[in-house]
Amino acid sequence: MKNSFILYQDNAEIFNALTKEQAGELIQAIFAYEATGVGPEFTDQVLRVAFIPIKQSLDRNLDKYTEKVERLKANVGKKTNRNDIEESKHDIEENKNDIEENKNDIEENKNDIESVNVNDSVNDNDSEKDKNPPNPPSGGTGEKILKISKAQKEKNECRAIRDSFVFETRLNNTVNDWIKYKHEKGKAYKPVGFKSLLSEIRNNANTYGNEAVIQAINQSMASNYQGIVWEKLERGGQKYDKPSGAVKEFRAKPTYGTVV
Repeated sequence: MKNSFILYQDNAEIFNALTKEQAGELIQAIFAYEATGVGPEFTDQVLRVAFIPIKQSLDRNLDKYTEKVERLKANVGKKTNRNDIEESKHDIEENKNDIEENKNDIEENKNDIESVNVNDSVNDNDSEKDKNPPNPPSGGTGEKILKISKAQKEKNECRAIRDSFVFETRLNNTVNDWIKYKHEKGKAYKPVGFKSLLSEIRNNANTYGNEAVIQAINQSMASNYQGIVWEKLERGGQKYDKPSGAVKEFRAKPTYGTVV
């Protein structure tokens, strides 16, 4: 014969919503129901509502207990095997589901209890809410849209900045590689820093030549650096293909911004 039963921690929410007298009457009814299987006849509507989820939980646990006892009787003398283990896992999973169902039942019936106790005041509160509608919570849809709009604005600015800097073909491709490299590291540029970067690349290309700048960028990526190491250019002082005058440009339709 079963000599115990389970009350879950979540049931405390129901008892906390009751008066001491109601809680005492409810716990006595629970013990009586477990011992006799006969449901109580409450005169208090609140207790009738409160008992529903607890009864459902007790009934489910009793059914599972009975089913497990019958299964154990059938398996007496058998050697534990993989099927037994799988059945045990299945029982554990079902118990988890029961706990979740019990939580839902408790929450629903807790709302019912509160509704029984404060039904009149709810109507008054609703009238007050109509007069003074609450402010929208922070972090809502509007704020998210604002954050997205700001990020898109910065992205568009970076694209426009990138299109305004036109380099010789090989250097241009290397610059695009560096931008993608920074994206992969989660360190995308903001407009001000991006413009400063491209200006520095252009100035170093004018001073040391395109090939030297290409090598500096490639070496920085290969070494997994956070930024381009220009100091090697300054120390080495090498000049590869420095063009006379401005850096060679080509005026095809700019599409560099697509990598930003």
